[in-house]
Amino acid sequence: MNVINHDEIKVEYLEQFLEQQTAMLPTLEQVPARLRSSVFRLRRIEASWENCLTFISSDDFDAQTLTAYLQLPEVQSLLSGVTIDDRKEALPLRQFLINNSDFDDDAYRVYLGALQKEFIQFPENLGSDKLRILVEAAAITFSEKAFSFLAGNEAPQVRFLAKNIDEYLASEDKFSVNDDFREKLLASNIEDDRKLKIIEKMDLTVLARISHRTSIVGRVFHRSNADVSHLTPEAAHAVIIYVEPVAVQISLFNKCQNLMSDEQVKAVIHQLPKPFSDIEPGWRQPTIANTSENREFVDWLESRSIISSSKLTFFESEIRIFNFRKW
Repeated sequence: MNVINHDEIKVEYLEQFLEQQTAMLPTLEQVPARLRSSVFRLRRIEASWENCLTFISSDDFDAQTLTAYLQLPEVQSLLSGVTIDDRKEALPLRQFLINNSDFDDDAYRVYLGALQKEFIQFPENLGSDKLRILVEAAAITFSEKAFSFLAGNEAPQVRFLAKNIDEYLASEDKFSVNDDFREKLLASNIEDDRKLKIIEKMDLTVLARISHRTSIVGRVFHRSNADVSHLTPEAAHAVIIYVEPVAVQISLFNKCQNLMSDEQVKAVIHQLPKPFSDIEPGWRQPTIANTSENREFVDWLESRSIISSSKLTFFESEIRIFNFRKW
């Protein structure tokens, strides 16, 4: 430490001296200003947030030098489990980390974990990948202003709402989103009871024209055993046709059949995969698996006189359906 404080020795000689040392300098406070960048660049300073903060607060601070230092695997390993306190004096360090677009994504993710306190807004000039990391790390306080900042970056914007879904639903009318956005929110990893609340805000009369949206909505209805009585016959038709697999189609058909006329029911049957589409006038006697959904299905088909009758096959593993000769 005494050697590096000799002002009469040129920097390049002092750097050569530092390179030959094996011990780390414990604190930056006693390092002269002209060598502070050097000790980070040469890896001769102990990895601590206090040393980083001292460097950031120095007149000779160089952001590229500190960024390169913090990207070193051994430095990340040492600092990844150390949090930065939320005192006011540490704010420059916190801002340096969260605003640093030069970090690779892994380093950025590691150092976000050191921040104890959320920021109220997303930083400027960050790419979509780092915005996504900020969202996943819950580093930004949820607000209408923060949501609006992400306009034009739809993937992190959707994820931001999904991560804060209860706060969003509590003040949904304050947020400007359309049904295309809501559809993407339905495809995210949130609970079905929340998805049903999102669906309540959607225009379901268009489902017959947007198959991919209908498929998502239909699966939510099926999993949650939702009330579908508000659907139009056209929307109900679409929900049945555009979901998979066929067992889900039949389950939804059972729930929606009372919304449709006999002719509308027959139109849906015509679009089902075989053997269900063989339920039509003629001599065919299609068989379907003996499941609870299928038993309910044939019961109401028979009660509505869509089919003549049905019975279990000999081994009771299937249901044989008897069609009317004509409708």
